[in-house]
Amino acid sequence: MNEERWLRFPIALLAFKPESPVATLDAIIDYCLWTVGGSPKAQEITDKEADKFARERSILSSKFADHRRLIRGAQILGITGGNCESMVAVVSSVNAYLSKAGSAAKNQANVSNELFWRAVDTARGNGDRLELSWRDFRFLCALLSKVGSRKFDRCGWQEIQARAAGWCGKADKRAATLAELARRAPLILTEDQIRKTRDELEANKFFCRFKYRTGGKGNGGESWYSFSTSDRAELLGWITDKKHRMKVGIAEKRSQDAALLASHKPTPK
Repeated sequence: MNEERWLRFPIALLAFKPESPVATLDAIIDYCLWTVGGSPKAQEITDKEADKFARERSILSSKFADHRRLIRGAQILGITGGNCESMVAVVSSVNAYLSKAGSAAKNQANVSNELFWRAVDTARGNGDRLELSWRDFRFLCALLSKVGSRKFDRCGWQEIQARAAGWCGKADKRAATLAELARRAPLILTEDQIRKTRDELEANKFFCRFKYRTGGKGNGGESWYSFSTSDRAELLGWITDKKHRMKVGIAEKRSQDAALLASHKPTPK
């Protein structure tokens, strides 16, 4: 069976343990094992195959249904090691946390296996892969949850700030209680931190970005991002096409409004 190349999880999990990147990343792993282990693809793996995989990959388990579900997830994701009993306990805590996370529990980041394990190795102090800091990883998760499967999208620094701290967006962050803001304080990046992180990741070609600015000097412009192209000229073409379609669409609606108003006959009283 080919290993899955992507991990999909709610961005709410970025704030599962704000004080501990390692514990948070481990919880994301356990959540992904559980969700993937319950997929139709996982049901193709027999109990015998799951038990054999657990022995070969040093996964401590018993022949319980929830343990085998985790093992099936591990086989699909290509993960080695772990203790199923402790992972089941973490999954239970994660699900309880997500049940209170609101819309952020539905807002997903789809992250490559390679990118995720770079972040894990960096957080654990392993030198097996190129480094990817916890801040860099959260920034990328924020963008991926916004741009997602779209070819491109606009995303401002306040939106990135909120999503990188596990909120669904800046509106959710504004609505957060003082207690929750304090709990997530280690995750909340400043505008300068976001700008520096963005520039470094862009320089390393993690994404393509175009700063679309019109008007005078005081216009800060819009940041548009894409994971589908590395060509800024191509990204600009997509942006201008979108803006043109929007402008034409709005003009057509106002023209229709004017025609409806002209033909409207007041109802006699």
